[in-house]
Amino acid sequence: MDGARLQRISRDAALELPAAEITHPFGPEWDVFKVVGKMFMLHHRLPDHGAKDVDALGGTAIIVVKAEPGDAHALRRAHPFIFPGYHLNKKHWITVVAPGEVGGGDSLDDADAGADSAAPDGAPETTTELDEITFERLVRELVVDSYRNVVLGLPKAKRPVDPMRFGSES
Repeated sequence: MDGARLQRISRDAALELPAAEITHPFGPEWDVFKVVGKMFMLHHRLPDHGAKDVDALGGTAIIVVKAEPGDAHALRRAHPFIFPGYHLNKKHWITVVAPGEVGGGDSLDDADAGADSAAPDGAPETTTELDEITFERLVRELVVDSYRNVVLGLPKAKRPVDPMRFGSES
C-alpha cells in the first residue's frame, strides 16, 4: 500500500462521519479534517529535508490522528509505521505512514526507543506483514477513534453523535 491509498482510505472514512468537514487553514498542502470546528485528522506530504525520526521519510504522504496517550504509545511500539504526531502534541497525536513506505522501527522517536520499546505481552513485535485489508481496517478504526476523542471534548449540546456509543459496534 502506498501513501496515496492511505490518505484515500482515511479521507473516505472521515467524510462518512457526521458533521465532518475538510478545511485548509495551513495552506493547500495540509488537508485538515474537523468536526464542529475541532481538528481530528490531518493529511500532509512530508518535506524532504532528511532529518531524523519521521522527518527522514521526506516526500511521504502521512495522516495524523488523535489517540488516547496509552493507546498512542502502544500503537507506536507495536507498529513500525506509526510515529509520534508530526508537528502536534506527541502524547495525544500519532502519525501513520503506509507500511511499504517505512523501513524497520529504527526511526522511532527517541522517547519511545530503549528498554521500554519491546512489544507488550501477546502483541507482535512488529506488524510489517499486515495484509492490506487488516491495515485498511486499522486506518478506519484510527480515524473513527480520533473523531470520537475530539467529539468527547465538545460541549454536549454541540456533539453530532454520542461519542460513547458511536462506532463501538464495529
